[in-house]
Amino acid sequence: MYFVNYFLCEGTFFIRYIRDAWESCTHKKAIGFAIFTLVWNFSSIIARIWAVFMLYVGLWYYQQTLMRQDTTTTINGDDFLQGKIREQRQVGKKSNFMDTRKQKKAF
Repeated sequence: MYFVNYFLCEGTFFIRYIRDAWESCTHKKAIGFAIFTLVWNFSSIIARIWAVFMLYVGLWYYQQTLMRQDTTTTINGDDFLQGKIREQRQVGKKSNFMDTRKQKKAF
């Protein structure tokens, strides 16, 4: 039990240390490309095929997520417009006429 807590504390410290170093790094793109190149060169053909497949799945999932967000935004926009139409119907013609008349006198 002691070793589990020890490794948990060490792992948490190491992750925070790496995260702080990454956030303060000014050459993130260069380091990321170097790590990618190193891993790509040391990996086998099957691992490369698997990596390309996982990249494809990740991009497909990202695209589907964006499409869902666009659909949600459109539905919410339609609901907003329907609410405005209901508000205008409840206000009535007389108050709309008065509002436009007041605006003309202000100019």
